[in-house]
Amino acid sequence: MARFRRRTVIVHKRFQLFMLGSALCYVAFLVAVLAALLFVPLMLELGAADPASNDALIAATSALYLHERFWLASILTLVVIALHSIWTSHRIAGPLYRLRVTLEKVRQGRLPARFNARRSDFFQAEVRAASDMIECLRGNIEELQQSSHDLRRTINQVQCRLRDGDPDVAALVENLDRQGEHVEQKLGFFKLEP
Repeated sequence: MARFRRRTVIVHKRFQLFMLGSALCYVAFLVAVLAALLFVPLMLELGAADPASNDALIAATSALYLHERFWLASILTLVVIALHSIWTSHRIAGPLYRLRVTLEKVRQGRLPARFNARRSDFFQAEVRAASDMIECLRGNIEELQQSSHDLRRTINQVQCRLRDGDPDVAALVENLDRQGEHVEQKLGFFKLEP
């Protein structure tokens, strides 16, 4: 069985970009709130204090110290959250993408081999259920194909014996009837829901 390989970083563009945008908006909001809480009081203190006073010097030193460290930490946090958001969205979008590709193959009449989710993916149970469903379909279709082949062979034998005037045609017709019942039984497994 060939392993399923991802070829792009963004598998499900709309979903993954939404996840990324949401995460970055949350972080940007948090950074804005923290910046306001840290810098606004210092700026107000600087504006209210005499520029030559010791209080103004302390406030200015504190503001410069925070300014020097706060923005770098904020940018690094944004980058880490963005990367984590992409990684997490892959754990969701990856199985959905593989499921969509597999269902498209089924729609085209091709039943693929069993597919699995990666260990770190979400939707493990759903992927297993879809894979089990395809495996069950494969088994039933293989049996139906074999039954169809047997039925066709028996029909050909009956036709030959009828042409030859063989009196043992009744046994072949019974065999044909049993094979037809077997095909009907296998087809009866499938129910077409309204």
